[in-house]
Amino acid sequence: MSVPESIASRRRAQLVVVGVVLAGLVAWTLLILVTPVLRFNVAWPSARLPLETARLVVATLAAALAYMRFSISRSGTYLFIALAFVVLVANQFAFGVVLQSSIVELDEGAYLWTVGRLLTGAMLLAGASSWGSREIRSERPLRVFLGAAAGSVALLSAIQIPLWLLREDLPPLAASDVPLDQVSGILPGLTAVNLGLGLVGASVFLLAAFLYLRLERPAFAGWLPVALVLAAFSHVHYMLMPTVFGDRLSTGDVLRLAFSGVLLIGLVSDVRATYLAERERQRELTLAYEAERQRVRDLEASDRSRAELLGMLTHELLHPVAATRTLVVALLKRWGDLDDEARRELVGRIDAQTRHLVTLAERVPDVSASTEEAFRLLLEEREVGALVHEALAMSTDRRRIELAIPEEVARTRIMVDPVRLLEVFRNLLSNAAKFSPDGSPILIGVTRTGPDLVFHVKDRGGGVAPEETERVFGPFVRGAAAAREGVPGAGLGLYVSKRIVEGHGGRIWVESDQERGATFSFSLPLDRERAGSA
Repeated sequence: MSVPESIASRRRAQLVVVGVVLAGLVAWTLLILVTPVLRFNVAWPSARLPLETARLVVATLAAALAYMRFSISRSGTYLFIALAFVVLVANQFAFGVVLQSSIVELDEGAYLWTVGRLLTGAMLLAGASSWGSREIRSERPLRVFLGAAAGSVALLSAIQIPLWLLREDLPPLAASDVPLDQVSGILPGLTAVNLGLGLVGASVFLLAAFLYLRLERPAFAGWLPVALVLAAFSHVHYMLMPTVFGDRLSTGDVLRLAFSGVLLIGLVSDVRATYLAERERQRELTLAYEAERQRVRDLEASDRSRAELLGMLTHELLHPVAATRTLVVALLKRWGDLDDEARRELVGRIDAQTRHLVTLAERVPDVSASTEEAFRLLLEEREVGALVHEALAMSTDRRRIELAIPEEVARTRIMVDPVRLLEVFRNLLSNAAKFSPDGSPILIGVTRTGPDLVFHVKDRGGGVAPEETERVFGPFVRGAAAAREGVPGAGLGLYVSKRIVEGHGGRIWVESDQERGATFSFSLPLDRERAGSA
């Protein structure tokens, strides 16, 4: 459901509730007018003070909540609602708790009490009007509220004090001396002044209820209009049976108690709604924070990948550079000792190394374009024997290398990236030469195992320690033998080889015997669909 639809649905529900309450109160009031038996008028002196105190507490809570809303939103509506309940609290405290019937006469108290209720209604009307729609731009909302509250109480006092001084001249509200407990119907002798005050009070609160129904964001979780309808009819019922300053309770007191109860429900609902909204906001902030943390982690991982990629590219490019330099030095130093055929062989090998270097350099932009996939494979079908002999031809230690490849395996064709696969052979053969005694043989073998071809490079060196057989394939990891024997290297060769082999859909591992040497093996799938699928 969209936001406008949600607002419209909520407003329809509020209208239904207010309409039902209004219709019920109208029917009840008419029944009281025509059926005296339905009139509620009982003597209960001990209940007056607790009831008035409870109403005072609820009104105080309403003022506090409205102020908190104002301090957060700077809404003029909530400022006026807070001021209205401040006036109601002051009026309730003065004429409901402090001053009792023994001090204030019925007519005098009714005038002063009604003035406070009318000023409360006027404040509520202001909050629902264009004044309330304004934003109060102040960095000190408490100062604004306290100043306005002091002004509102001062205005209330400015009206009530003259009325108190002129109390002897005020017109009576009832023209009958019949005690309230002996009244059988509507209060006899109801005066025009009493009727006017009751109807004006009811009209002010009904108008305020209607205006608050129109607000997009309902006050007190939408319960304020219902409470105002109850307040409006309490004026009417007090007009018919003015027990507010007596020891008796009437339907006006019941409606005022209902007003406080509905207001309390609204307070609880508003606090709950605020809590749920804050919890949802906290959840959204948590999710946003986690998303930002993940973004930072991704950026850090991307930076690490770029650094790792740079190291791998450097490692790949240095191999042919080093091999070319070795061949060039050999050619220069032994030029006079070599015949033309040997010279052509060395030059051909130099040419092969430089062509391999050019191929790697051309792939640098493709590799650099992705930090997650450092190897974009260019697969083509090649014969196994031809691949192994090409790797052998590019090795600077080829005289030490022995081949163990069955003829039927050598003729097998497989989908590979030849440039990348030659890099694997180069890394494994280079390590075998560095970590085995000079002149000791290095064996290259190829076997078929189920759906895979398995390539082996075996040396006669000191092997790999058992605890390092998994770790040596990590980036920038060098074994204990490399550190012990001072073998140069960056610790990237086996990691690069692992990435290439896994990119082909295979795996790489090492089996080691510290007396017989190490055997590095890697598998490649024969299935065309599996090749390069990792």
